[in-house]
Amino acid sequence: MFLKHRKGQNFTVDLLIAVVIFFVVISIFYGLSVKRSPLDKEAVLTQEARTAITALVSSTDVGLITDSGQVNQTVLQSLYNLDLEDLKKFFSTDKDFCIVLRGPNNQIIPIPNPDNPNYKKIGLGSPKFNISNCQCGVEYESITTRDGINFECTVPHHD
Repeated sequence: MFLKHRKGQNFTVDLLIAVVIFFVVISIFYGLSVKRSPLDKEAVLTQEARTAITALVSSTDVGLITDSGQVNQTVLQSLYNLDLEDLKKFFSTDKDFCIVLRGPNNQIIPIPNPDNPNYKKIGLGSPKFNISNCQCGVEYESITTRDGINFECTVPHHD
């Protein structure tokens, strides 16, 4: 009884191993060669924040901060009256944000309404942000603090 070796079976196993190795190599090559975006999500947000800051502190007439480091009241008043969508257009972004003014001791400075100083906002931007217990971009009748950090905000009653 003479056993014959079947070369077809060896060929099939060799082919299967070669195909697996081929796909592994191609997968590794593809994974390494795919051009990855140099800007990840955090980097994109950082870049947009830098663009917004540049717009805020530019030395032109539209800058919020003057060359002497003071707040340009005219620009602040213009920004105060913009709604969120117009603010997003102004800063060339589609992301939500909140701009908060801080004093020399890092205390938050409420932004007064230019037409009625009795009304104030804790910041300019999206109400999705809660800044020291007050929503950003929402106009309040009263913003009080005892420590410069935590605020108590009273929504105005419009008749």
